[in-house]
Amino acid sequence: MPMGEAILRTEDLSKDFGGVAVLKDINLEVRSGEILGIIGENGAGKSTLMKIVSGIYQPSSGKVFVDGKPVRISDSIGARRLGISLVPQEFNLIRDLPVYNNVFLGSELLTKAGLLDKAAMKARTRELLSRLGVSLDPEAPVEMMSSAEKQMVEICKALAFESRILIMDEPTTMLTKYEIEILFALVAELRKSGMTVIYISHKLKEVKHLCDRVLVLRDGAVVHDGPTSEITALEMAQKMVGRELGSIFPPKNEPGDEVVFEVRSLKVPGVLENISFELRKGEILGLAGLVGAGRTELAETILGLRKKSSGEMFKGGKPL
Repeated sequence: MPMGEAILRTEDLSKDFGGVAVLKDINLEVRSGEILGIIGENGAGKSTLMKIVSGIYQPSSGKVFVDGKPVRISDSIGARRLGISLVPQEFNLIRDLPVYNNVFLGSELLTKAGLLDKAAMKARTRELLSRLGVSLDPEAPVEMMSSAEKQMVEICKALAFESRILIMDEPTTMLTKYEIEILFALVAELRKSGMTVIYISHKLKEVKHLCDRVLVLRDGAVVHDGPTSEITALEMAQKMVGRELGSIFPPKNEPGDEVVFEVRSLKVPGVLENISFELRKGEILGLAGLVGAGRTELAETILGLRKKSSGEMFKGGKPL
């Protein structure tokens, strides 16, 4: 899709926290209908930059332009008025309210008598969900929804405010592979409708696949800005860390036969059920799962921060 004119631009944008420079003279340009990926290590300044653009933070110096005009985005409401919405990594939803209330929270539709127009909000929410291809009930409570469904509600909020720029901060962190595919298809459809998307991620292959252009931040400064078609995922990683890498991941060493740690039939009521695994010398064991699956609780139990109801743990063959 051909790109339009610059819809968002920053000029020498900087941000300090307590005298520490977090962003340094950022010059950013995003064009209408573009999907821009922003990558960088933790602490590189990605989220800080987007929080300035979405009105959560104020810059220490520099300017922000929307449609070529200088603007001061004092808060998230001001950002919405300019057509900018942020879908944060931690969802800004009220768990015990239904979908339609969350979509219009802070900008509720009113009747001529000044009362909440629930019927209009439900109808509009149903229309927006249909546009996204999502079969959610506008009256369903948010607390019962999956991470992917909550994300759709956040995107629905952006559409309700007729946003032109959608900022997505680490949107696939809590999604399954299938849910990621659905999200990518949705982002592509939003772009076709003219929306501009800024996509913040650590997942370089996702950025390479989805985005038209990638901007790399390192230590609060832009170190690369160019089409994703002209850079590999490995080169992105090298730009992020500032040095040559043989590969994105180092070669794996074969673990030894010695079992250094073992968990047998570990149980924590309501949290963990019959967890067993062995860890061998030199091995790196990954724990994967969605939010609420029990990963953190397992680690806490191993460290003694949670009390198990049954099960055994061994270190070097000796019970703990």
